[in-house]
Amino acid sequence: MKINLKTEKTWITFLEGGFQEVWHSVDDKNGEQLDFNESAINFCKANFDSKFGISPTSQMILGNASINNF
Repeated sequence: MKINLKTEKTWITFLEGGFQEVWHSVDDKNGEQLDFNESAINFCKANFDSKFGISPTSQMILGNASINNF
């Protein structure tokens, strides 16, 4: 498996579950973590009904939700 260290991955945090403290990887149907891009953002918006924030890895490490659906 080849890993691109320049590609940031997608992380999600839920308002009702430790917002900006507890993060979960956003994975495809094969269990591969999604790269952070417009497609991953749209995936989250279409598949999660609760209030959430999403971030690339660099912002997740800092505890910052870059985008939310509040």
